[in-house]
Amino acid sequence: SLSEGPMHFDSSVGASEVSIVGEEGAVIRLPLASKRRRRLSTDSGAIQAAIVLSTRLMVQLEGLTFQGGAASFGVSAVVVESGDLEMSNCTVRGVQGARALHASGGGATIRSSVFEANLAGAIAATSGSHVLIRDSFLRHNAAENGGALAVAGNLTEVTAVATRIAHNSAKAKGGALHVEGGRVILAL
Repeated sequence: SLSEGPMHFDSSVGASEVSIVGEEGAVIRLPLASKRRRRLSTDSGAIQAAIVLSTRLMVQLEGLTFQGGAASFGVSAVVVESGDLEMSNCTVRGVQGARALHASGGGATIRSSVFEANLAGAIAATSGSHVLIRDSFLRHNAAENGGALAVAGNLTEVTAVATRIAHNSAKAKGGALHVEGGRVILAL
């Protein structure tokens, strides 16, 4: 159960592809933060997550709802350090103290998903990661910089196609989108 601890997909996983499909109405409540869940070091400290992908592996998430809250402060729903994430028909809401999804390497494809009311921002793409967001909705997210999307790193690429970005805010820069480096493509 994710409520009991995070799922780490690293080099110890023997499969080349893992699929996690949620039943209708199922909600994954993000785990409480703990020192043993520290994963990705950033300028602002370590990022902890319910699901961490840190090896060349394909992880597919379908029909899942990730629910954050004050009790899981600082815990992301998903961190992608390496490999490829495919997320479809998912909802990520209420994540606090960390981006809901952080791609710091590898690739992430997000389809028909909703990121809403995440209080440290919806999605961050850094360190040369490649992120494709298609037919999704990023709404009512807030962050210091880039409430919906924060992009950094010269080789980082983010493409948002037929994706609605609305009612996001930032305390400092870029209510919806903040780009420090890399390339962002917004397309109908």
